[in-house]
Amino acid sequence: MGCITLEFIIWLLYGLEGLDRFNESIDGPFEGNTPFYEEKQELGGKLATVHTKVVEWMDLMAEDPIC
Repeated sequence: MGCITLEFIIWLLYGLEGLDRFNESIDGPFEGNTPFYEEKQELGGKLATVHTKVVEWMDLMAEDPIC
């Protein structure tokens, strides 16, 4: 639900063009895999973390005077 809310807020603030820029910044078009996280190898296993581009967009919005 958080992913949908994030996309809605980006669309609300920056329009469809902003949403397209967001989606492209996460490695291109959606291909059936959830693009909001990255998997990293750590201590012999995989660790899922929030995608760095998602964090960058959230930081950008947090600094935007509109928010």
